Amino acid sequence: MGFPNLDEIVEGVGFMVKDAEEFVQETVQDTENLVEIGRQVVNTNTNDCFKDKNTIEDYNPPDPTALQYSTFKDASTNVRLIEGLTYKENRVRLSTFSILPPQLKEEVPQNLKTKRSLQLHPLALKRLKLMNEAWMKEYGGKEITSQSGGRLTISKGKPLAIASGYRDIGEVKYKYLLNVNDSRTKKYPTIVSAVNLGEKNVKKLFELLLIAKYGSVQRGRKYLAWHSPHGTGLAMDFGSNGLEPKSRTNSAQKKTTLFKWLRDNAHKFGFSPYIREAWHWEVLVPRENWATGQEFVQGSNYNIRVVEEGTKTKFKTTNRKFPEEFAV
Repeated sequence: MGFPNLDEIVEGVGFMVKDAEEFVQETVQDTENLVEIGRQVVNTNTNDCFKDKNTIEDYNPPDPTALQYSTFKDASTNVRLIEGLTYKENRVRLSTFSILPPQLKEEVPQNLKTKRSLQLHPLALKRLKLMNEAWMKEYGGKEITSQSGGRLTISKGKPLAIASGYRDIGEVKYKYLLNVNDSRTKKYPTIVSAVNLGEKNVKKLFELLLIAKYGSVQRGRKYLAWHSPHGTGLAMDFGSNGLEPKSRTNSAQKKTTLFKWLRDNAHKFGFSPYIREAWHWEVLVPRENWATGQEFVQGSNYNIRVVEEGTKTKFKTTNRKFPEEFAV
């Protein structure tokens, strides 16, 4: 493995700074948000529709595939729908929701995906289609700034095709590591040895994979996720018009026409960014509507930001601590 180049070092430092920023933001989350509170409240309601349901836990269960069908534990929350905010995170947490159940997996149309099969939650797909219409109206077939391999290029505006939507969680996605005869496992002798010695914990094998590919678990987590918002069906990675899920071209991606357009307009369709990755965008929806797939916006105004918090802990659903609401 070669030494990292200057761009990788700079980007790595950026990741460390971003991690620190996220920690501080979550720590003070309950005392901040004054601007949001002062905004016009579009709607307020309380939901208590999750009684007698299960939830995902961050561990290796006896039957990993069963997690795909888990839903929520009981949680009463308050929901406020306020005006969208330009280029501000509103993170989707897998632990707040759960694994997208089969009945809510909706296939993405061919013109909006770069792979044969990709699924999203119906509410996320609906917003992607609406945003694509606006993008194509403004830039479809017209000259735009794109990028290839980190170098800026000129191309014609194409539909907002995504390279990734719903993805299995780590317990399922990396279960193949348990099979020493799998060609993907054979590439890594340390993993083969661990399995032969009796290791059955998929997450530990995943960490060995990170070490083998990237030199350390910490560095590897920047490139491969164990659990991610993609498991909810509310997150997507764009794969067109110069955007792509590749860290090495992240800086160039932020100079493309599409990225700048998303930065200025995505919130109008209910999208929020993951600032460290130019290609990754999310659609946060109320927990109840995620579970039912029913629309929560009345009319045609999707310039909505969801603010939802537990009635007991007051933790917002964007906070990693929100699952504590289940235990109160």
